[in-house]
Order: sequence, then C-alpha cells, then structure tokens
Amino acid sequence: MVLEGALEAQKEETLRLEESHRAAFVALVDKERERSMLITKNRDLVANEAPKAKFAEGFMVFIEAIENEDLETVQSFDEKAMMNTILTMMNCDGGENGGNDVFKIGLNLEEKATMDAIVAAVNTGGSSGGDNGGFSGEYGKQT
Repeated sequence: MVLEGALEAQKEETLRLEESHRAAFVALVDKERERSMLITKNRDLVANEAPKAKFAEGFMVFIEAIENEDLETVQSFDEKAMMNTILTMMNCDGGENGGNDVFKIGLNLEEKATMDAIVAAVNTGGSSGGDNGGFSGEYGKQT
C-alpha cells in the first residue's frame, strides 16, 4: 500500500515535469520565432536606411561644394539623379503611416524639413546643364 502511494506520487511528479517541459518548449519555440522576426525586421530597416544615408552623404558633399564655391564639384554633381531620389522619397507610399503626406516613407517632421531644405538648396545652387537648375513641378515651385 505504501509502495502504491509512492508509485502514484512518482507518476504525478513525472506528469507535472512533462507538462512543465512542454510549456518550456512552447515558450522556446515562441522566442525563436520572435527572434527570427526581429532579425528580419532589423535587416529590412537597415536595408531601407542605407540608401537614405548614402544620399545624405552625397548631398553633404554638394552642400559643402556650394559653401566653398567649388564650381567644379557643383557642376559634376548629378542634380537630375538627386532630384529623382528626393521626389521618389517624398512621393513613395509609406505603408504603415496612413498616407499622411508629411510621413511618407517614414519621413518625420525633421526629415521633411531637411527635404524641404534640400529642395531649396538645389533651386538656388545653380545648374550644370541647360535645364536652368533647380526643381520643377510640385516640390520645386520657384517664385
């Protein structure tokens, strides 16, 4: 009788440990899934930010050339490509941001102000070709 009680207690303990093991395994699988999702999200964020950083770096060279009156560098700068990049960034659908014009492609107010400053700098920076320089259309209205 004592042996049966000890055997029953051992079975209950085994069942409790097995259930605990299953719960821990499910939690581990959930954490692995979350980690994988976060790694993917991080890669996507890095991939989305790299072109912005490259663009900003190139634009700073342009701004410095204007400030230093380095006409050779200013004239060698590809204004058309820069304008296309800016317009693409400003007109691209941001997805999660509900279509708010200020926040397209994740532009916050500071980034929008930076883009506006870039447009203004290009409009006043001159041109290397016969296009009279600057932007035209919605984002480059010259008064």
